[in-house]
Amino acid sequence: MAKITQQDIADVLKISKYAVSRALADKSGVSEATREVVLKAADNLGYKPNKQKDSALSPEVLFVFQSNDTVHGEFWVKILRGAQEEAQRMGIRTGLRMVQNASDIADLHDGIAGIVLSGPLDSEVFEVAAQLHIPLVRTSPGPILDRIDRVMVADFEAGQMVANHLIELGHTRAIFAEGTPHLIGRADRYHGFDHAFPNHVEAITFDEQIGIGPQIDRIFSQPNPPTAIFCASDGIGVNAISELLRRGIRVPEDVSVIGYLDTAAAIQIAPALTTVHVPVRQMGIAIMQCLFKRMQDNNPERRAPRRIQLVPEFIIRQSTAQANPTPIPTSKFNRPQSSNSQISTNPKPEISQDTAKF
Repeated sequence: MAKITQQDIADVLKISKYAVSRALADKSGVSEATREVVLKAADNLGYKPNKQKDSALSPEVLFVFQSNDTVHGEFWVKILRGAQEEAQRMGIRTGLRMVQNASDIADLHDGIAGIVLSGPLDSEVFEVAAQLHIPLVRTSPGPILDRIDRVMVADFEAGQMVANHLIELGHTRAIFAEGTPHLIGRADRYHGFDHAFPNHVEAITFDEQIGIGPQIDRIFSQPNPPTAIFCASDGIGVNAISELLRRGIRVPEDVSVIGYLDTAAAIQIAPALTTVHVPVRQMGIAIMQCLFKRMQDNNPERRAPRRIQLVPEFIIRQSTAQANPTPIPTSKFNRPQSSNSQISTNPKPEISQDTAKF
């Protein structure tokens, strides 16, 4: 006869394995009524604890990724740091797991108290994870109205905040530099920005490996060029400042530039980049708190799925100023474009619901 595990007890009682583990260990996190039910079920099923193993291990939460590049990015390093600090406070272990496809998710059930679906993931991964019937939180866009909690940033409002700042400085012509198109977080920023700005904002896309330079030449060689650029990331913002300065265009005297995220690069360029500070470490904390509540629930699937939005902060530095009423000489932007450039314009970027990049 197979040995009865804590997961077997959880399956019989239709509660989380975390609740079973805490009840059997006589630890906080479950009600006395739940503790009594778990102990009774364990006795009836013939559960024999491995005291050495149970004392050595606490519940484990896995952060699941499909890309090593994502894991080592500044954004995710800070999220993981916040999550690990909060998990340690709660007595929960955290781990990282790389998966190739959805079938790898099915093998994560045993011994796992919860899963955080992190970074870019295939849409099928979300579907398989939802069938595991263990607590889940995602940090990226997934299928529309799926039944998984999500922690995210108020991107639409961030775009509105950027627009309001530029309006106060007298800007009436601006562009949104999104680089790689159809990333849902960037699209939300654009729609908020375009919604609040007095005139329609063009969104420009380009190969981020080549950079924004060819697009700057195209846009600023036209009559009445924009006096401000809102960039979908700090990386694009730094690139924009560099390309403008290389053409003899002053920042912010001629063109104001705004980034997004507030990475280390934002203050490593002159002028320092005005940007939107995303509370990344706090995102990690919120992820663990959201998951912990579902792990504590006697019936975690009974709790309605939630979308938790963290509020970013606008950081004003040296790359924005009053709009310059004097047009920029178009001769500065008449440089021929590289034959390798892949340039397109997208006045209203489509939102890809199964694209899970930041």
